Amino acid sequence: MIDMNTLNKMAIHLGGELTPSGYKFKDQENQDKYKAFYERVVKEELFVVKNKGDLSDNVVFLDTETTGLTNTDEVIEIGITGVNGEKLYHETFKPDCESNTFATAKNKLPDWMLEISPKFRNCWGEILSILRNKKVYIYNSNFDVRLISQTLIKQGVNENTDISIIDDICVIDAQAISEKFFGSNKKINQQLAADSLGLTIHEPHSALGDASMLCVLINELNYQESHADLKAETLKRFKDFSSKKKDEKITEEKAPEETPVIPEPVSTPSEPDQKDNTIKAAADMEDLFDAFSINTEEDMKTSEPEIENNEESNDESSVQPATIPDSKDAQFDFVSVNKKEVVATLQILKNKNNEYIDHIDMGDDVIIIFK
Repeated sequence: MIDMNTLNKMAIHLGGELTPSGYKFKDQENQDKYKAFYERVVKEELFVVKNKGDLSDNVVFLDTETTGLTNTDEVIEIGITGVNGEKLYHETFKPDCESNTFATAKNKLPDWMLEISPKFRNCWGEILSILRNKKVYIYNSNFDVRLISQTLIKQGVNENTDISIIDDICVIDAQAISEKFFGSNKKINQQLAADSLGLTIHEPHSALGDASMLCVLINELNYQESHADLKAETLKRFKDFSSKKKDEKITEEKAPEETPVIPEPVSTPSEPDQKDNTIKAAADMEDLFDAFSINTEEDMKTSEPEIENNEESNDESSVQPATIPDSKDAQFDFVSVNKKEVVATLQILKNKNNEYIDHIDMGDDVIIIFK
């Protein structure tokens, strides 16, 4: 578990000298690094939850952060909370591979922050002891279970690596619960579920913060299942949210083809509008198309736009899609594009029969992950 010894170790690693008033560093860069590490491992905001969902005491909530999405990536952080949102476990791990750029952008765990962390295999025994005889809620559990298992195997552990088949551990996919609650046959990400439930929660993008957020979400889902009036309001919000996206698409279909609606880049990321929430909540390529008010389905089937190296211009009509790398031999690939270029880039991916995996909203830019 992360404690003062870990903080002291990081301070020494960064060249800090202990003084009566705390650690002092020779340069501002290392001072800033230590502050970032402290805030990551000590000051992470947790959600204190009143167990109004009547969940049993043998319930825990788990989340991971990883170096990426492929079959060679590894777990670099695990957070586990109890039924009331209390911290049960939190640790970062030093991987045997480098983090992908988009993963680091999302989880904010740079390599220097992981250098003094233990190997995942050395902490697995303690983690297992917390999970045994528990119901373990994980959002999109298939991903986390796979990454945990492949990390352990990669690091030389060959027993009890797949928690989904260990007899005294019951893994529950929270995403499936959300989809059943909302009656949806499409993937619903954690933020969309929270928005529809009327929960105002941040996106910490740390394993512990996300596990705490999941505790709030499951408590609320369970509570509303036994309160029909609240559930009706939630389903209406979910329907309204979905209808808004459909209305945007219908409006776009009625607009002249030569004047597609392209949203302006976000000017204040700290105060996202409804459009930004739609972008964050997009669960697949069609949702992301909707989020950027794309043209009709027939328009999507048009021939692939030409990619040219034009002179820089502020005219929106000159915006060109990003070059899509050939990903035939790769598990996953990604491209970073300005928000004005997203529509054209998604059209190329669709025409090339690439599979949308995920996206990361970076403010003015969007990282699109595909294979």
